[in-house]
Amino acid sequence: MKGILLYAKPYSMNDNGVQKSGISMSYLLTETLSPSQQADGGKGFRPCRESLPLDMQDQIQTVPGIYAFKFNLVPGSNGKPQMRVASLQYVENCTGKK
Repeated sequence: MKGILLYAKPYSMNDNGVQKSGISMSYLLTETLSPSQQADGGKGFRPCRESLPLDMQDQIQTVPGIYAFKFNLVPGSNGKPQMRVASLQYVENCTGKK
């Protein structure tokens, strides 16, 4: 599935004595920014936010950019299935140039 990676930033923090690190990112599940209207009356695009492991940092080249996203289904905190980014591959920048 292709989407637009809007933002990516590595982080490292100490959470009550536990060191946590990763990449915070925001993305859209669309390749274009053509006007959009949802069935519930919403308009536009709602960004998805997710944290990735630091070892995926090499997969992020140009931001913003269009990427091919691969997802895995994992159990969420409430036990319901949740889609998580498994990998991403750069396709082109948002102007259509590689």
